[in-house]
Amino acid sequence: MSFQKALLKARQHVQSGQYDAAIKLYRGLLRLTPKQPVVNGLLGALLIQIGRPQEAVKPLEIAFARAPENPENWVRLLIAHHRGGDIQ
Repeated sequence: MSFQKALLKARQHVQSGQYDAAIKLYRGLLRLTPKQPVVNGLLGALLIQIGRPQEAVKPLEIAFARAPENPENWVRLLIAHHRGGDIQ
């Protein structure tokens, strides 16, 4: 499966509520390209969405470092820290 097809499939899994399948695909993509900001950002956003903000911090830090011009990355990172109890 190509990178783009796997990314599309992961997003479809998210939309249909198959979060574990989406996480598996995102992590598989990150094994190929660990610093890819879009995939890291999507994984982090999903982890926040399903109540795992502490796990979201690392991929969101990577997404922010690789694409600081994208405001979604730093907003999601702040949310992950806040929901994880790191920021009051």
